Amino acid sequence: MTLAEMVYKVTEQMPKEEAFGMRRQTRNASTSIPANIAEGYGRHHRGEYLQFLGIASGSLTELETLLELSVRLNLIKAADEELAQCASVGRLLYRLRQSLRT
Repeated sequence: MTLAEMVYKVTEQMPKEEAFGMRRQTRNASTSIPANIAEGYGRHHRGEYLQFLGIASGSLTELETLLELSVRLNLIKAADEELAQCASVGRLLYRLRQSLRT
C-alpha cells in the first residue's frame, strides 16, 4: 500500500499528456500489487494464494521497469525511493511465497 501511495505521488510529476499513458500504466501496476495479494489471501486456499502472489510479483517487476523508463524519458526526475521500496516489497513477497511453499 505504501508503495502504491509513493507511486501516485511521484507520477504527479509527469506531464499532463501522460495522464492516460505512462502515468496510468504505472499507477495500475502499483495498485495491482496489493490488490492481488489481498485477492489471493481472500481465496482461502494456499495454491490460489501462491498464484496471486506470483501475479503480484510480476506486477512489481513491471512497476520497476516503468519507473526506470519514466526516469530515462525524463517524465519524472528520480525514482530512487520508489525503487528502494520496490526492492523491499520484492523481498517480502519472495519470503512469503517461500514460507507458503513449505
